[in-house]
Amino acid sequence: MRPTENEKDIASFAGRLLRERFGKGPEAAHVVMQGPFITIYLRHFLSPMERVILEQDGEQAVFRLRESMMHKIVPEINGYVQSVTGQEFKNFYHDSDFNKESSIFVGIDENAYDGENPFKEYAGKKKLEERVRQVTAEAEKEPDKVFSGMLNNKTVLVIREGLLINIEKELVQQGYEEQLKVTKRKLEKRLLIEGKSFISIAGINIADVFVDWDFERDRSVIVFIMSGSG
Repeated sequence: MRPTENEKDIASFAGRLLRERFGKGPEAAHVVMQGPFITIYLRHFLSPMERVILEQDGEQAVFRLRESMMHKIVPEINGYVQSVTGQEFKNFYHDSDFNKESSIFVGIDENAYDGENPFKEYAGKKKLEERVRQVTAEAEKEPDKVFSGMLNNKTVLVIREGLLINIEKELVQQGYEEQLKVTKRKLEKRLLIEGKSFISIAGINIADVFVDWDFERDRSVIVFIMSGSG
């Protein structure tokens, strides 16, 4: 599926904005919009400063810097998206894989999303959602809701709701949100991709996995980026 003009405009804007803020933008930005959701997938995006910090101080230090920058950048992206599409994506999720130099933004238009499954069926949907439930139960508890959709032939979005356990809620209340995210990310990504869990979905291998949480809403998003042609 070819990107729409709006998707191309947003990708171009995001690339320019990140270049201005980080001194180096992504080599490629891919935008997908479907219903109340938008994803912005960035490839080969790691600034020289981040690379030095990663080598000297480790991943958590880069994560802290990236999160701080993204909090300032997201409102600008949301403002531009709203001006182009009329949709307001106030709630953005973000994750990065610093080793692969890839990142994702996921926006949800809360005015158009009612918490129910908006997605159509696709090959492998039931198997994927069942594995996500198993992984979530192993890491925290089985979520109240899990649903997923194939936004295009390379992007699968999974939404989970009602997955935090009491000790995690207490850690968030005590101000340990950053540490909790770092720990949960490492654990869940390992569980998602280890062994034969997600060797392929609908015959297409997975290139990237991203995970983020909105602790206030007790919601999480997972994005699978597929490799291969198409």
